[in-house]
Amino acid sequence: MRNAFDLCAELGRVHDAGGAWAFIQEFFEHWSRPLPDGDGCDEAEIRRAEQRLGIVLPEALRDGYRLCGRRDDLRRQMRLLLPHELRLDADGKVLVYQEEHEHVIEVGTRLTAQADPPVVWRQPDPATEWEPYLPSISWAWVEMVLSESMGEEALMDILWWDAAGVAEVERRFERLAVPGYLYAPEPGRRTGTRWFGGHDVILRDDGRYARARCRTEAARTWLHETLPGEWALHPCG
Repeated sequence: MRNAFDLCAELGRVHDAGGAWAFIQEFFEHWSRPLPDGDGCDEAEIRRAEQRLGIVLPEALRDGYRLCGRRDDLRRQMRLLLPHELRLDADGKVLVYQEEHEHVIEVGTRLTAQADPPVVWRQPDPATEWEPYLPSISWAWVEMVLSESMGEEALMDILWWDAAGVAEVERRFERLAVPGYLYAPEPGRRTGTRWFGGHDVILRDDGRYARARCRTEAARTWLHETLPGEWALHPCG
C-alpha cells in the first residue's frame, strides 16, 4: 500500500521549529508508531532539570522534550538524555543532551538567549573542542528522529558501495532537505553526511557506506534489487 506521507516534500516544508515538530509527528505516524501523551516529558521534570543545573533550557529543547522526550526509540545509537541526565560541560557553557551509546560522541548546544540555538558536537575522550553540527535544535531533533529510525533493524541494512552505487542513489533518489553536517562515526575519520529519500526508503550517505531504512518489506526487496553494491543484511523480524 502506498504511503500517503511524502517524506521529501514534508521535509522541504521545515523552515522553523514549528515545522520541525509537525514533521516529527507525521513521521512517527507513518514510519513508526504515533505519539501518545506519555511520549513527552512533563513540565515538572523539565523544571527540576533547570533548577539542578541553574539554567533555563532553550525553548526548542523544552519543546522537543515535551513532544517526545521519553520515547525509547530515540535511544538506540545516539541516546537522547532524559531531563535528569542533562549536564553541562566542564566550562559550563554547553548543555549536553545527547550522546552516542558507547560515549564516542556527545551533542549539545551553547547557552545563549536564542530560542532555537545551533547545535555542536565533540568526541569527549579525550576531550576535544566543540564543533558545529546543525543550525538549530529543531533541525537536530529532526535528524535525530531520522537517524534513530535506522535502529529499526528488521527494515534497516547497510550498503557498502562504490562510485556506481553512489551515482545510482543520486539518480534515483531525491536529496532530502536535512542540512549538511560533519559526521564522525569513528575517531579520526570524518565524513560529510547526506540524506536521500524516495518512496518508502530513506538513505543516509556515511561515506564508505550508506544506511538504508525502508518502511515496508516490499520497499526493502526493491531497494536490494535496485542498488549495486555489497549489502550487509539485517535479519527480517
